[in-house]
Amino acid sequence: PHDSTGVELTVRTPSNATGFSFDFDFFTYEWPGFVCSTYNDFFVAILDPIPMGQTDGNISFDSAGNPISVNNALLEVCGCPGNPPNPCTAGGKIFNCSLGNIELIQTGFGFDTEFGQDHGATSWLRTQAPVEGGTEMKLRLATYDSGDGVLNSTTLVDNFKWIAKPGVMVGTDPVPQ
Repeated sequence: PHDSTGVELTVRTPSNATGFSFDFDFFTYEWPGFVCSTYNDFFVAILDPIPMGQTDGNISFDSAGNPISVNNALLEVCGCPGNPPNPCTAGGKIFNCSLGNIELIQTGFGFDTEFGQDHGATSWLRTQAPVEGGTEMKLRLATYDSGDGVLNSTTLVDNFKWIAKPGVMVGTDPVPQ
């Protein structure tokens, strides 16, 4: 990995906790120029102990099991000439950019930068995962570049909450508006 940044939290879970959730928003300069290439930035949330049924500890991914990256199906904040109403094409993939490009303005990732081009973001997503109450867990949140050290990405993390209801499953979904 290149240009990595992260934080690892070691936390004792509340005795009544059955899970937790947090919100995040992933912004990347890799869109649109490096979609489906070896230059790919990622956001991962690694949980230890690994939740049952997971092959590794990453708990943030799309419905197809892809990690959060420029190639992820959840990347919906973007823009290009003709969008809307037409979708954008990058790296041979179609991006609907259904959330438009307004969330990129004044972030350093929008067309209002010196280069005049939109990049991409996921908008706010919520990851949740189960935990066992009264035990210790480790959560590592990291953003990194897998192919080079040139273009960067940023992940904002907010709204960590404990869940005290049964049936918490690992998953990442858009935050309801």
